[in-house]
Amino acid sequence: MTIDATLGPQELLHYAQTPQGKRDPHLVYDRIRALTPIWRDRDSGMWYVFRWADCYQVLRSKSFGAPYLLQLEPRFKRSAALQFLADALSNIDPPLHTRIRSQVQGSFTGPVLRKSDEYVETVIAGMLEALRGRASFDIVADYAAKIPNTVICELLGVPRADHVRFSSWLAVLFKLLAPTPPTDALLDETDASAQSLTDYIEALIEERRREPRTDIISELVKAQANAADPLSLREMTVTTTILLAGGSDTTKTAIAIGLRQLIEHPDQAQRLLADPALAGSAFEEILRTTGAVLVANSRKALEDVEIAGQRIAAGEFVVPVLTAANFDPEKFTDPHRFDIGRQPNPHLSFAAGVHVCIGNMMARKVGSRAILSLLQAFPNLKLLDDGRDVNVYLPAMRGLNSLRVATA
Repeated sequence: MTIDATLGPQELLHYAQTPQGKRDPHLVYDRIRALTPIWRDRDSGMWYVFRWADCYQVLRSKSFGAPYLLQLEPRFKRSAALQFLADALSNIDPPLHTRIRSQVQGSFTGPVLRKSDEYVETVIAGMLEALRGRASFDIVADYAAKIPNTVICELLGVPRADHVRFSSWLAVLFKLLAPTPPTDALLDETDASAQSLTDYIEALIEERRREPRTDIISELVKAQANAADPLSLREMTVTTTILLAGGSDTTKTAIAIGLRQLIEHPDQAQRLLADPALAGSAFEEILRTTGAVLVANSRKALEDVEIAGQRIAAGEFVVPVLTAANFDPEKFTDPHRFDIGRQPNPHLSFAAGVHVCIGNMMARKVGSRAILSLLQAFPNLKLLDDGRDVNVYLPAMRGLNSLRVATA
């Protein structure tokens, strides 16, 4: 990709949202980082940071907290989607954040984890069997989009007949993850999905109260009987849904673009096939180079603080650009080299600190196994296009609409 050398940071921020800019977004943010480590967006007034150390500081420092911007939106009181996101873990701080997160993490009991291990293998095997004998297929539609959503839905307790519509509701909500306000049309669309999700999960929770099973929602409901400060129905509803989102759509992207990376780097693909024990570190390198989340949620300065030599006043907002941090040459040796054995690999694709992605364990488990398994089943995959059919409707994220490959 060629980037106009005359563009400044403000123009490059705009360019990053174009179809051309989203094809290889790290190259755009590389250019901005080379021009300046921090930039105040004239449109939103938010500060963007591009170096690893500065992003890490914002994500981990107690000088920054949840932005609480959604509540200031004039449409907040009528919007189910904005209210839903405002109640998500990424938009609340301790001690409320700690209380909710600890109970959700506690729902990953031994029986649930054992079920997840077995089910991941079963789902992947079934998907591979469906692809055998085909001369070509779409990695996104035929494989990556199906596996994480199927697995996490099963672990939460969502009936299989509802997996597809559940996934479609979530996909719409991802369009709201952007530093800029949504249009009225987009908000209407996301409100409908948020309300459908809320109604569905609330009904599922009530069903598990009556008939518990071996799934995360049943474990979460059971834990409330002995909890010192039980979660409300609303807290359980939003958090379990966000857990599904964190473990499904972003993992789909990691699987699809990760396989594209390996096809484009056949030496690394052969290395992984020769040593499957590298599957874990390979997935970490895939997350570093092609993580689904481009920019983290904005954080609000709780006090005056200095970032990259710039004074940030209390009450101002800072946006960590994760994909820029993950290619920072001050942190990663030869950052544009794709190395499945890279150690150490302290990427920020799941963010960091108390707001680290709650679905990261599931994403790692599902993603690494799905990529290795497809590569083992089809070791000679060839791209049928340039692999850059990007989704332009996800402002803060990257994704592919399709990735067509030939098996021979």
